[in-house]
Amino acid sequence: MKCLFGPVRPSEAKNYKIQLENLKKCSLASTSVDAVPSIYEVVVEAAKKVPNPVKSELAEGRKTVYDTWIHKEPGNFDEYPDFPKINVPSGGSDHETFIAFLGIAAADIKYRRLKEDGSVDSTYALYHSLYETPFTNEHLFDIDNFSVHAATGKYWMQLAREFAEPAVVPINASLFAHRFLDTYVRDLKGDIDSLSKRIPQIAPVISQNSKLIRNSQEFVRLADSFQTKVREEKKKNGFTLTTRALNDRLLAIERCFIGPKGIPGSPEKRNVLFSTSSLNSYEGKTMPGIYDQLDALVAAKTVPQRLKVIEELLEQISHVQHAIQCATSTLSDHI
Repeated sequence: MKCLFGPVRPSEAKNYKIQLENLKKCSLASTSVDAVPSIYEVVVEAAKKVPNPVKSELAEGRKTVYDTWIHKEPGNFDEYPDFPKINVPSGGSDHETFIAFLGIAAADIKYRRLKEDGSVDSTYALYHSLYETPFTNEHLFDIDNFSVHAATGKYWMQLAREFAEPAVVPINASLFAHRFLDTYVRDLKGDIDSLSKRIPQIAPVISQNSKLIRNSQEFVRLADSFQTKVREEKKKNGFTLTTRALNDRLLAIERCFIGPKGIPGSPEKRNVLFSTSSLNSYEGKTMPGIYDQLDALVAAKTVPQRLKVIEELLEQISHVQHAIQCATSTLSDHI
């Protein structure tokens, strides 16, 4: 398992597509973490091994970076109550191309500042300004001898170690599949059902989405079975041909969601599951091609306009459905 060290610009990622498809992005931005579901587990476990750099947090008994993270930003994962809040990576940064264009799982680590009431501030204290200087960091932001900078570096290195040392890459296919079915598909069904009350022409979309749900359920079944094989392989010593085969299939899951056409209006955003919307290049979304068409359907004024949008919406759902079928086949022992 290789990692990318140092800054890699999005344009460079496209130029070195072939080389990068077999790499894992380990270069991370700046601890609040945005990540794709397949690496939730390793992102959380790495945070548990990094000492907390904030003295006030240590005084409260929160000894690690993870302890503060889960305390300040508790998650909503029913099956993983020890997971903090983890959002979909947003756009407008270097990691976007790895996810949206190449299908390489990535995470974005940020050390958010805290407000006076103790809540997490999602804004930047300074951003692209002349005041981002060593003096500002030393005397205003990271005043305890750059301890937060050091902790961020330790977290980055711990995450790199988690990928470099094990024989089996720390990608969790089961977690990915459950997140897709239990959250993304469930939310999509709710949004489509709510529109059916005022847009009767949406009936074919409901039917198509039902097929997506069935495909997603099969994906979960095979992913759970595959993850059992991964756990058994991890108990063994050494690197075997079986290990290599498991790694290849784990890495291939993300690439199943790369569509050659991209989402409508943004051909450079090829990931049908994790890309930014063509209407908002900064907000990370799931299935942006589908949701952009749902927005267009709401905005449509006439029946012909609605029917045209629905035709495109059906196609976008089919792209995600095809990606799920690809991921399922990747995990299957039979073609």
